Formats: sequence, C-alpha cells, structure tokens
Amino acid sequence: MRSELPAARCTPRRRLAIAVQAVGCALICAHGWTEPAVAETAGVLSPALVAAAQAEGRLAVLGIGADWCGYGKLIEQFTARYGISVVEVAPGSNPAEAAKLLAQGAHGGATARPDVVDMRLGDASAAKSQGLLQPYRISAWDAMPPAQKDPDAHWTAAYYAAMSFEVNARKVAEIPRDWAALLAPQYRNSVAIAGEPHRSNEALQAIYAAGVPAANSPGAATALAGLAFFEALEKNLNFNSMIGDGVSVGEGSTPVLLRWDYNALRDRDRSSAKGRRIEVVVPASGTAASVFVQAIAAQAAHPNAARLWLEYLRSDEGQLGWLRGYCHPVGFLDLVKAGKVPAELLARLPAAEPYEKVVFPTADEQWQARATIVEKWGIHFGPESLKRLETLAPAAPVPASPLPRYRLVLADGTELVGNLLSAVKLRTASGEVDVPNTGIASFRDGTLSLSDGTVLSGTLQASMSTTLLILTASGTVAVRPDLIVAIERP
Repeated sequence: MRSELPAARCTPRRRLAIAVQAVGCALICAHGWTEPAVAETAGVLSPALVAAAQAEGRLAVLGIGADWCGYGKLIEQFTARYGISVVEVAPGSNPAEAAKLLAQGAHGGATARPDVVDMRLGDASAAKSQGLLQPYRISAWDAMPPAQKDPDAHWTAAYYAAMSFEVNARKVAEIPRDWAALLAPQYRNSVAIAGEPHRSNEALQAIYAAGVPAANSPGAATALAGLAFFEALEKNLNFNSMIGDGVSVGEGSTPVLLRWDYNALRDRDRSSAKGRRIEVVVPASGTAASVFVQAIAAQAAHPNAARLWLEYLRSDEGQLGWLRGYCHPVGFLDLVKAGKVPAELLARLPAAEPYEKVVFPTADEQWQARATIVEKWGIHFGPESLKRLETLAPAAPVPASPLPRYRLVLADGTELVGNLLSAVKLRTASGEVDVPNTGIASFRDGTLSLSDGTVLSGTLQASMSTTLLILTASGTVAVRPDLIVAIERP
C-alpha cells in the first residue's frame, strides 16, 4: 500500500492504458463502456491520470457528506493536493440512499448526475446489474483480495462497519467481551438492538452478527443461528424490547446496545462530553460487518477525476482519513501490522485483534439472511413475545379474499409458485409506474403485461422495499427483482 500519492507537479512517465474488450452488448450499446481502464503499472499511480483529472477540474460525489466517515477532511486534502473542486450531489444524502438517487439521476430525475458514488455493497451489485456503473481497476487492484472488489471492476470495497457492543460502563458492573457473556443473569433486561429488524438494517445485522460464532456457513445458516441466540436472550429475560440509541445507552435504559462500531464510537464521544462513560467492544469470537464501496457512475461527466478519487481513497492517507472518522478501511489490519496507524488514533478505537474475526457477507448472503430474518423473526419469538415486544409491528392481516397466484422464474432456473404479496414498480423510459400485485398478467424479457391489457417495457423493481415477497406452500420467500426473468399465472 502506498504511503504517498504523486503530487500535482510530478513529471509524466507512464501513460494510462485502456484495454478494449466487449463486456456485453447491452452495456456497450447503452453506455459505450468497454474493458475497465487500468493503471499501466500495478500499485503505481499514473501521472497521466493526474493530468487528465486536473484538466477536468471538478468531481461530483454522491453518498458522501462532510460529517460522514471523515470525508470533510479527505475532501479538503484531495482538493489541496490536486486542485480539483469537490461538490456534493444531493447534500445530506448517505450511502444507504445513494443507489436510489443514482438511479433517479441516470433516468432524468431531479437528482444531478454524480461522478462517483459511496454506497452499500448490496446496492452496488444491483446498480451494476442496472448498468448504472462503469468499470475501473485501481492501481492496487492485483493486490486486493477477491472479496474486496467486483470481478468485473464495477466497484471496490472501501470501508466497513462492524457490529459491536455499546455499553454503559457506569450501569454495567462487568463489561461483556463476547456474545456468550450477554446470556449471563447480570444482563437482565439490558441487551437491546437499534431498530426493528424488518425495517432497520442495523437491527437486522445485529441478529445476523450474533449467529457468526455458531454458524458453519454464511447466509441463511448464520441468520438462523442469530435468531436462536436471540431466543436464548429472551428466555433468560435479558432482551430489552426498547429500541436503543446513544441517548438510551447513556441514560441507562438500554445498558448494552448492539450497534455498528462507527455509530457506537460517535455516541461514546458525545456521552463523554456529558460526563458519561460508554465503552465500545467488538466481540472476541467474531461478528459481522457491513461493507461500503466506491463506484464510478456510468454517466460520469468527470471520469478521470472519479478514478483519481478512488486511487486517493485507497492510499494510506485516504485509509487513515476514514479511520479518523471511525469507519474502518478494508486495509485496517494491514495498516496496524505495518505500524502506520498513529498511537493516538489506535487509543480511540476498540482493540484491533477482534477485527481479525470479522466476517464480510457477500451481497447474495445478505439477501439470504434478510429473507430468513424477516420471515422468521416473529416465528422464533412466538405470539406472546410479539405482544411483549412493543417495538415490533403486528403481523399483517390475512387478506379477506385470496390473492392471485403467480409463478416466478428466477435467473438460475428456480421456480416459485404462490401468492405475490408485494406490489411492483416498473422503471420505464418515461418514469416509474406502480403496479398492484393483483394487476399483473405476465412479465418476461423486460415487458410487463397488465390485467387491463396495458403493455409496458422497463426494469422490474419492488414498490415499497428492495425485495418482492411471495407466499409459497413452504413459507414466505423474499426475492430480488433483478433475479426475476418471468412472472406468469400458473
């Protein structure tokens, strides 16, 4: 990993090489992109790229705020180093909103078009399938583990959040250091999550993370292990049904909160200013992480500036900038082993050793886990528990009349037959069209036929969530819309 990036005054020695190879007619015809641009020498930033980026002189970023993950300082340093101005698209937006805003801009919505996007891993996979991203291999590409990059170079992993324990050290006599400790009697009515699992990703991932030490495989198996852990928490009367946050931890109403580490660390700093003492612990036997990635928009007006930005963020200066904002860069452990993290910064972070056991679920594993937890959360806790857990929404009422049955055919050949519980949305050239789950006649090859005879062409999406729910004979299944190749009446 580089400790320095070339300054703007460097004399050009190498040229940026562009390799051309077809990557699929749809992507080429729609966006004109070919094989990913790459730096000529692995690990060395091309002066030609610096010159081209400076000639563009501007960079539009999405999902990046000055108060998020240390980006304020990173933007300041990037501009000072290269003389490129950085502007925020949709100021105030975050990575969780970036995918939706990117799609709106690409289809002529009110959102201005960004050059580069900071987004969640699962959203990046969907954006890639929709042709919203262009490929680029950064100069350190070959040295990056496969899990940290899209095989087709449409995104590179940037930083992550690990599920941690945010603990009120004045309220709790003994700080829990691992998942098993949370089952002890001393944590009666103490352990909370930061939202409703079917609505909050942080809460849902807390359940998934709890299953990491016990599960033999990722995805649904880990989700089931996490649900079993929460059953044990409730059986021991240790689960606190209150939705927690930094305030509730500081006040002692939720003494132990399962929370992303960057949120917990910011809560700790704010509480410290009020004289409270919060400790942040990453469980010793393993936990789960949510990965955020960097990607270049397919319609970027300043593609070279976007490429230079990705290179800068991968440098030691960029990685440490994220870390100062409490977002652990994907190269965190390498930085620690190389002695590149300042002692004062390490002292403000949880111990580095537990991060060696952090697991990073893939996008597909996340989809599996989400479907499992959303479906089985109520089943695992049971009707009486759901009544007691007031923060959980009641079960949906059974429709008065049967919903029409459909057959969903997925890209891998899987067929699901049952009642479609979700409305769908079709993104057409002229905008978005909402379609009730009772109004579909058929869908195939991007063509949606409605019950009233209307025919529309576009990209299938879920109307109110990221998945479509179908009630089959074996239970409710959540399906990503981009995996559906056909919908028909059985």
